[in-house]
Amino acid sequence: MIWSKLIGLVSLCALVSAHAIPDGPFHNHPEEIARRQVETNERHVLARNCAPQIAEYQAQRKARRDLRRRGIVDDTIMDLEKRQATSTASALKPHYSTIQNTCIAAPEVTEGPYYLRNELIRTDLREGQAGTSLYLDIGVLDITTCKPATNVFVEIWACSAQGVYSAFSQTGGSGGGGGGGGGGMSSGKTDNNNFLRGGYTTNANGVVELLTIYPGFYTGRTVHIHTMVHQNVKTSTNGTIVSSPTTLRHIGQIFFDEALNTRVLAQSAYQGSGQSHTLNSADGILRQANSGGYSAFASVTQLGSALSDGLLGYITIGINPSATRSISTNNYYGPVKREEEDD
Repeated sequence: MIWSKLIGLVSLCALVSAHAIPDGPFHNHPEEIARRQVETNERHVLARNCAPQIAEYQAQRKARRDLRRRGIVDDTIMDLEKRQATSTASALKPHYSTIQNTCIAAPEVTEGPYYLRNELIRTDLREGQAGTSLYLDIGVLDITTCKPATNVFVEIWACSAQGVYSAFSQTGGSGGGGGGGGGGMSSGKTDNNNFLRGGYTTNANGVVELLTIYPGFYTGRTVHIHTMVHQNVKTSTNGTIVSSPTTLRHIGQIFFDEALNTRVLAQSAYQGSGQSHTLNSADGILRQANSGGYSAFASVTQLGSALSDGLLGYITIGINPSATRSISTNNYYGPVKREEEDD
């Protein structure tokens, strides 16, 4: 863990799923569109009702991280209903009175072409990949109770600084046109690499920290990280999860401010990929994520005086325990599918 005095505000991040594809033949029927809009509105209302708890969640996580930096460990259960007294100067008061963004993904979205089932359980995903280290402090909140979601598995995956996804190094990285906001059926694996993939379970306060690198980009998409949240997930003896739609509660993407993208991508590790960089303003999936008052941007701060010291991003994901999502890929971590699959 790296503990540093943090500035900036924590966002409840709206994470929309990558490369949306139709669920069925009536996907674009007016009645189907209307149904999805009603569901989206209902989820937004649920999340909005948790606004005070989300603001408190943000403040307490920042305060505790600052205390750890000074050698003080506080692992007690957070009370999100009442502001805790603190003398920590960096324990920022909640800035927003309403939810700024939500991350309850629409039911018709999917995981994109480069997801692998049955990922490794781990917190450091880098495997020696070049690029700026990125610590993601991820909090998961149950929007039906406005309380932290404990013991849920959060996994992420992203491309390398050169725009390459592990296990798909020969595909060129282009996973669907960002300008159009869609596309992306599953691609076939081309290798058994597994860098920048994996996840871990949230603690008693619904928080997990994952270490990856700030991702690069590939043609057609802006800089982004994919994420899934699983509840009651099964595990295997080889240190992996069993990916199943019966446990999947969220599929999404995380985006970053364009000014930060520019700074990070100027470093040598991100140069010379031959890929075309799509700006945030031209990425259709990002545009969808930021419509209707939603925001899909992580709140990121620099950990030291230089980018080489690393970055820390705060994300809060809201989940509905009754939600179900589908997994479309037939690609698995490792050479074979295991018998534990129950879908």
